[in-house]
Amino acid sequence: MRNITVAVSDDSFRQARIWAAKDDTSVSAVVQDLLLNLPGLARVARSFAAGMPTPPPGPDSHAQ
Repeated sequence: MRNITVAVSDDSFRQARIWAAKDDTSVSAVVQDLLLNLPGLARVARSFAAGMPTPPPGPDSHAQ
């Protein structure tokens, strides 16, 4: 596993810590999940912007 460094505002970091704590997880786990789901999120955003319906997540989806 690789480590990355990301610079965020103090407020963004505080909000991320609160959000992660409410889900009983870590900021690192939240970021990892976001990165795993980013391709699907981008596809949904493009489809939404184009006014097209999106297909349901497939078996390879990481969405819960």
